[in-house]
Amino acid sequence: MRHIVAALAVLLALPAAAQTTAFAPNLRGTWALGDCAAPAALLHVTARGVARLPEAGSQQWTRFGRFAARDGWTLAFGTGMQQSRVLLRMRPDGGLDLADPREKLLDEELPGDSPISSFTRCAAPPPALTALHGEGLAFAAALDGIEAACTAGSAAGGQDACLSAVMAYADVARDGKLTVAEIARMTRGAAWAVLAGEGATLEELAAGIGAAGLAGIGLGHLLVASYDYDGDGRISAAELLQDRAPAMGGTPPDPPAGPPVAGAPLLPSGQMGALRQLLEGLGPWLGSQSGR
Repeated sequence: MRHIVAALAVLLALPAAAQTTAFAPNLRGTWALGDCAAPAALLHVTARGVARLPEAGSQQWTRFGRFAARDGWTLAFGTGMQQSRVLLRMRPDGGLDLADPREKLLDEELPGDSPISSFTRCAAPPPALTALHGEGLAFAAALDGIEAACTAGSAAGGQDACLSAVMAYADVARDGKLTVAEIARMTRGAAWAVLAGEGATLEELAAGIGAAGLAGIGLGHLLVASYDYDGDGRISAAELLQDRAPAMGGTPPDPPAGPPVAGAPLLPSGQMGALRQLLEGLGPWLGSQSGR
């Protein structure tokens, strides 16, 4: 459960700084150390992230927040508590070089004698990659655009662009609404990001994604039951934002005509406690999703 909560936080707790730089498009995509059909390791590069996926051992996804040019290399610096650095450059033959700077090398000394690994571009992701990492890598790629949209929307005082970016990723059916399955997919992708961000092994990653899938189904049913106001079994952006984006400074409407209804039943104390817990649990999630 700790990982599920953290997974959603990855999507919703976005940094305040706007996205201004990123890895160049020609650096992005899936790369193999060795042959793409049977690689010793895979490298997947998004606009602001690098996933290192070896055949065995820790699977690592790192997001980067600052970029600089160094003698034909792109130098990237990890975000938050991550102090990692990485250097990427295209080779003349169309391959990709990755250099891991030694800890004691100063930024201005890079690349220096950093060890270099050379990768070959894969035209299509290997089946092993898509089976375990596909949904997570899709989430990682979408997160770059979601972050930019939510940051811009927050600065402009609105949340439409932010929620639209989330919906564009989550709405697989492209019908403008989210089903339980689509919410579960989003949860699995976010869980992958958290687990790979912590350097989970293949076994830990598979188990964590499986648990996130079950939790995502539960979350999906809960959200649909709570916010599906038109009863069609799906939730739209408008339903998620219902009563959460009032016009500031507006005048409340007049009360309905006639006397109030007398004797309206109150919820029993036990049900009231359950309702309070539900609202307290969903409040931060919905508040963040609507742009805070």
